[in-house]
Amino acid sequence: MHLVKLRIFPAEIGKALQNVQILRLAADYEAAPVPPEKAEQALAAAEAFVATASALVAMPYQGPSVRSP
Repeated sequence: MHLVKLRIFPAEIGKALQNVQILRLAADYEAAPVPPEKAEQALAAAEAFVATASALVAMPYQGPSVRSP
């Protein structure tokens, strides 16, 4: 995820979203059921992503900046 490499989002969120993507692919293409505990983890990852994105959007714009990875 580009925003993780730029350190805009924490690495934990990037890893969690990768795991959610794996679950989605399995559910879509392998017709594999998602265990409830995995679904709860996916929901928690989505909530963390939305909370982080909401906080980022709420911050005042300070113009372009260069961030080193």
